[in-house]
Amino acid sequence: MKRLLLFFLFLLPGAFVQAEPDSVSRVAREMRIDSMLQKASSYLGVGYCRGGINRNCFDCSGFIQKIFATYGYELPHSSAAMAKQGKPVKNKKDLQPGDLIFFKGRNAKSKYVGHVGMVVQNDGFSIIFIHASVNRGICFEELESSAYYKARYLSGRRIIY
Repeated sequence: MKRLLLFFLFLLPGAFVQAEPDSVSRVAREMRIDSMLQKASSYLGVGYCRGGINRNCFDCSGFIQKIFATYGYELPHSSAAMAKQGKPVKNKKDLQPGDLIFFKGRNAKSKYVGHVGMVVQNDGFSIIFIHASVNRGICFEELESSAYYKARYLSGRRIIY
């Protein structure tokens, strides 16, 4: 019986089902993003301040930079510079948790990136993101129900893939 078992273990390794490398990396990616979103959520309510990058206060890019740095990703402290990192997500409907979402600044007619957040959820009906709001500090926002952000949406980028 032992010999038969050894025969199957050593001579027929292909007979056992092994996880596909893509599925392993997908699971690892999802676990990392879940952890990042939990970390980001731990800052809810922290105030906004221009140039802020610590637990006392953040600006939008400082907040995103801090979360990503915690997990070993170096991002610049500028939403416009972050918009050049990673891979583009061409359609809003394709945004996934962990993706960065970019907006125009105060001027809705501008073409330039002025704000950044991180996607928390996209269920096909609504996109929820976390960001550093000037008025509310670190908070969640729902894209489609916010006239302000809906009018200023520019693009999305995937940093973790």
